[in-house]
Amino acid sequence: MKKIIITIVALTFACATTFAETPEQIQKGSILIETVATSMNLKLTNGVVFGLNGAGGYFIIDKLAGLTGISLNAADGGTVFEFSLGGRYYPLTLWKGSLFGDFLFNLHTQKGSTYVGIGINAGYAFFLNRNVSVEPLLYLNVPFKKGVGGVAFGLAAAIAIYL
Repeated sequence: MKKIIITIVALTFACATTFAETPEQIQKGSILIETVATSMNLKLTNGVVFGLNGAGGYFIIDKLAGLTGISLNAADGGTVFEFSLGGRYYPLTLWKGSLFGDFLFNLHTQKGSTYVGIGINAGYAFFLNRNVSVEPLLYLNVPFKKGVGGVAFGLAAAIAIYL
């Protein structure tokens, strides 16, 4: 009985995602403007960090956008400025939204030190209407330089506008 229920749930999920059309918001030619309204960064080394982030992107093909962004974060060790460049992919379209994942190359500046790293984000874009979505997400930032910044993971809530 347990196997039957799991099979039914898996088939329902597969059909719901396979046959769902790509939402208009994430089709080729659309523009994405996003601001992270709140951000709680639970750093593995330096406590809690709060930040304000903004990003913009263009959908190169359906479900794939090129992104660029800037961030200003207040950390225990001072202020961190960050510039990001990367992409966002929406692999699954679900009820009133779509799952997404970001891969970003980050350039950080903190206390006169500049270093690079990567950022990986995963979230869900809940489309409120044709032009607005609310996006809870998880993120992981890994610097390539030891002794500054440290590995960071956290939660964020974004508001995005699609044009």
